[in-house]
Amino acid sequence: MATGTTGAVLFQKHGATAEFGGALRLVATRPQNLGKHIAATMHTATTGRAGPMAGYTPRVRGEQPPTTWFVSHDGDLPPEERIRALLRAPRTAEGHLCIEQRRHSRRPHPPVYLNWIDIADNHPAAGRYLIDVGSDTTVIPASAEVVASELYSRAGLGTSCASA
Repeated sequence: MATGTTGAVLFQKHGATAEFGGALRLVATRPQNLGKHIAATMHTATTGRAGPMAGYTPRVRGEQPPTTWFVSHDGDLPPEERIRALLRAPRTAEGHLCIEQRRHSRRPHPPVYLNWIDIADNHPAAGRYLIDVGSDTTVIPASAEVVASELYSRAGLGTSCASA
């Protein structure tokens, strides 16, 4: 949450078991540091091994046929098929982030959603990915810095928080 020159992140630390979370923690910071603090609340994960991908969402969902039925000369499937395979890979964690702006305004901005998944370490595409679903589905291998930067830019706070 941010208002004026102050931002706040309230989160629950990981618990000893899946049934019970740990202590609650409140961090007050500048709005431009919110992405960095939110990324820090996530458990650590390696950056996804597969490269960035983008595909037309109806094709990713299987609602439309692929762009081609042929495998390319380098053996790669169409991006929609690669995204679908990644989404079916075994996961160790997943979640979504929701950015809401001007919630109390007469004209609030529509929420922006960003999903994340952690693919199991024993899978060839292991690691963390951010997934943005619109008319295209975009998959980005994500380090903590990438998560922070994406949140920062999508919240309209600028283009990067790497130096913040």
